[in-house]
Amino acid sequence: MITVVSLNPCMDETLCGAFQAGATNRFSTGQMDAGGKGYNVAAALKSLGAPVRLIGLMPRRGSDAYMQAVDALGIESDFVSCPGTLRVNTKIVDERGVLTEINRTGFSASALVAAQMADCCRHYAPKSALMLFCGSMPWGFAPDFYAAMADQLPSPAMIDASGAALRAAADSNAVLLKPNLDEFAQLIGETPAQTLDALARQVGLAARKMGKTLAVSLGARGMLLAQREQVFYAEAPKVSGVRCSVGAGDNALAAMAFSWTQGGRGETLLSAGVAAGTASVLRAGTQPLCRKTYRELLGRVSPLAIVGSPFDLNK
Repeated sequence: MITVVSLNPCMDETLCGAFQAGATNRFSTGQMDAGGKGYNVAAALKSLGAPVRLIGLMPRRGSDAYMQAVDALGIESDFVSCPGTLRVNTKIVDERGVLTEINRTGFSASALVAAQMADCCRHYAPKSALMLFCGSMPWGFAPDFYAAMADQLPSPAMIDASGAALRAAADSNAVLLKPNLDEFAQLIGETPAQTLDALARQVGLAARKMGKTLAVSLGARGMLLAQREQVFYAEAPKVSGVRCSVGAGDNALAAMAFSWTQGGRGETLLSAGVAAGTASVLRAGTQPLCRKTYRELLGRVSPLAIVGSPFDLNK
């Protein structure tokens, strides 16, 4: 069983069409989905056929549609009820495919709620092959909550976070961190290199310092994965019919987590992540990937050890 922890759930409204900042915009197409990193990861795991449990916080107001979505997927869940209103985030995909995200910060949580959530994690960890801590935390949680859980719990943990939570995770016992390129820059405190070879050296050095696997998403360019003394790169397979990139990184994490529980490491983890992230962009809104599409793409991913590549991230 893989247990996914979601502390700041939301509904995602995805709007598609022409968009101009500073003007009145009207959209003829759009959809509302349950969202947030935790939900997206759990939904992707379910789609992949993995045994999954979703736990976390659930504000008392505005949560009916979210819970209906969880139940419709047949995902086992257990949420700590807390005061507040479920946030609604807006994702705008313009006619060029450029994504603009407007994310609300969400509700505030008391120290009591944080303690109850920690107890919930402790309850499920012994029953889990892997714990996944995903996304932002509400106001009131210490930035090192994920890191503390990774250190205290008996089961291994992966963390997908940003800012202070990601920096705290770097010193934790988490087995894998999955930042995107911007989050990686926050993590190392410097500008990422613009060539693949130099960036791979940065990622490899960071992974060795932290003593854990580091998977850095490069968006449509693919992903770098550093583990021990090795750094691998996999380009995203070319696909047509791209619909929405929202949640691609979450689907990637789900596939890597499932692979990890089945013994996958290194190149195998990387292939799973890149195939899943690519498969997810073919779905509307934040809908999880199609398992058949994922399997087809998995055979088209070819990880390479990084040695002197001339690849330029600006091109």
